[in-house]
Amino acid sequence: ITGDDIDDFAGGGLRDSTRIAASNPALWSDILLANSANMLIMIEALTECLALVKKALISRDEKRLIEIFKQAKCVRDQLQD
Repeated sequence: ITGDDIDDFAGGGLRDSTRIAASNPALWSDILLANSANMLIMIEALTECLALVKKALISRDEKRLIEIFKQAKCVRDQLQD
């Protein structure tokens, strides 16, 4: 995927949600390596979540997608601003 590809389907919030990609790659490499055990746990969880979304999309399961996003909203609502 290139920047041009992303522009075709991404909304305006993409720049905000990808701000880490604009920073120092060596810094983030160090941060991830220092926290590799936790990062691997979270990557596995994210992979599982994406698989559920993919399955719901393939099967066109709107109810399941809504449930996934309701769960995501609950997690987001628990974050402190």
